[in-house]
Amino acid sequence: MNRRFRAFTLIELLVVIAIIIILAAILFPVFERAREKANQAGCLSHMRQLGLAVMMYAEDYDETLPWSWGAPGVEYPLNPPNAVPTWAELIYPYTRNLGVFGCPANLPNFAEYRKRCLKGWFDCLTQPELVRRYAQYGARSYSANAYVLGWLGANPTGSHGPGTVRSLGAIPQPAQAIALTESISFGTVLRLPTGTTPAAAMHWWWAISDECWAYTEMRYSQETAAWSSLLLHNDGANYVMADGHAKWYRPSQTLAPLEVVNGQPKGNLWQWDLPPLARCQ
Repeated sequence: MNRRFRAFTLIELLVVIAIIIILAAILFPVFERAREKANQAGCLSHMRQLGLAVMMYAEDYDETLPWSWGAPGVEYPLNPPNAVPTWAELIYPYTRNLGVFGCPANLPNFAEYRKRCLKGWFDCLTQPELVRRYAQYGARSYSANAYVLGWLGANPTGSHGPGTVRSLGAIPQPAQAIALTESISFGTVLRLPTGTTPAAAMHWWWAISDECWAYTEMRYSQETAAWSSLLLHNDGANYVMADGHAKWYRPSQTLAPLEVVNGQPKGNLWQWDLPPLARCQ
């Protein structure tokens, strides 16, 4: 007996294609959110390890936190400019793992690097050379809050913190003080050898941050964010606090006043004794 098979009509085929397109449009954002949640969780795990390393460092140095970077100044004059390690190299012995200094969603971000080096902010390297250096010296996509992990030599009244190292006891609310935050992966964990050209001081690129980052980023979307990746994970980012724990926040949440004194807001998660955003105007 002969069987006759009926082919799809053009209308039926178009209907099937339309259903597939609709299902894809529904499911792709779900898959994207799931992927981003996985990146966020992986990043948070890395930051928890960094938080533990910061606490171990402080325990070994009389409850004193590491500095963020040794800028030129009385305390640590830099000659050559990569003579002093950043916070990342200081705590590296407590991790012995270059990989934990990078966010899985942001390693390395060559496109963002090219945008800024072409503006003349620092020397441009080829992508293979940048990747090689990151592999050897570690890609760092986190920065230190210079108000907590002091930028040595910085002007105490300037926008980069007190210019001195902090003791844990000097921080009124360690669980409410940002120590580390996310950043674009431009800097390295370890210092490059003296005489390396170009960019011997790659280790300090974006090693420091402050509340002005959040003030800038909260006015943008993830697609138009300025430079600090504080919108990388579902319109927020992960942070390590001064007591070592890690948590996700939106930029605006980090700027909420810690307290109100005589009717005036005071402090936020970046700093505790100045009016919010006083250094960013």
